[in-house]
Amino acid sequence: MTSNDSITILCPHDPESERISSCLDKELTQYRVPRDVAKRIGKHSVNEITDPWLIVICTPETPSDPDINREIDRFIGLGLYSNILTLLVTNSPEQCFPQQLLMETMPDGTVRVHEPLAANIHAGSEKEKLRKLKVEKLRLLAPMFGVAFDDLMNRRRRARNR
Repeated sequence: MTSNDSITILCPHDPESERISSCLDKELTQYRVPRDVAKRIGKHSVNEITDPWLIVICTPETPSDPDINREIDRFIGLGLYSNILTLLVTNSPEQCFPQQLLMETMPDGTVRVHEPLAANIHAGSEKEKLRKLKVEKLRLLAPMFGVAFDDLMNRRRRARNR
């Protein structure tokens, strides 16, 4: 489990997931919000995010990990379902997402089926996954800053073109 003041990253206990978690943590802490977006939202880095966020690194081992399930349940219990983000590392969401993220039990007892939006770094090699992570981190950061993915992606594209 990696944790920033407001951002917690959970992953299964296997070497690849832990490396990805570490790289994601580094990518998030080093990220600087584009100037035009920072002016609009009043935040310049992830250190200024005050709401709690949970990022779950999803592999086939994730659904059976009791620590991950406990933390997801805690977030849901606090009413923070929408503050749970996922990073799909391999396979399909149905194989890698914990049940609580696929189905939400409402206070009246009805069950709402979800298809969570996930940043996706599924690739053939770990090197390719880490390359994809450099872009997909923006998919995770956008809801944290309350902006569209394109607001963050366009800035990255303009910088690359320069």
